[in-house]
Amino acid sequence: MKIKFVITAMLFILFSTLRAQDVILGEKNPCPEETYEYIFNGISCDGNLTWSVNHGTVIQTTSNRIKISWHKDFVGNGSWHVRAHFSRQKSDGSCDVSSYHELPIKVNAVSAFNIIGDREIPGGFRGTKTYTAQIKNTLFPASSYLWTVFSGGTLTN
Repeated sequence: MKIKFVITAMLFILFSTLRAQDVILGEKNPCPEETYEYIFNGISCDGNLTWSVNHGTVIQTTSNRIKISWHKDFVGNGSWHVRAHFSRQKSDGSCDVSSYHELPIKVNAVSAFNIIGDREIPGGFRGTKTYTAQIKNTLFPASSYLWTVFSGGTLTN
């Protein structure tokens, strides 16, 4: 009986101190100038949860949620993030110092690029011309591009 009590007590202590990992849920590779919602699944001991964002505009916050529109221009090496600042509860029940959880963000921003191909096409030309977008900053390649041609040309991606 004594062993059963000790095992039960140990399991109770183990499971009461273990908790799910605090995470921020949301899109890690958003498109620029679109609004995305992020949710912090943790709890702040003192009830105060604050958010910080770099290279984005906060649209709205409500308790454990934030809506962000990410900027279209990329900066440096792209170390954008959203952070949830909170206080953890200590084993004695008091609140610990403020901490934060960070979600790294890599916005699908379009890099500057050069278009490689013939600069001029002679009048009356019939046939196919190929052009290539040479990306200047490979840290931020967009996943797709929209090509436009004037005077009724046909495009293929």
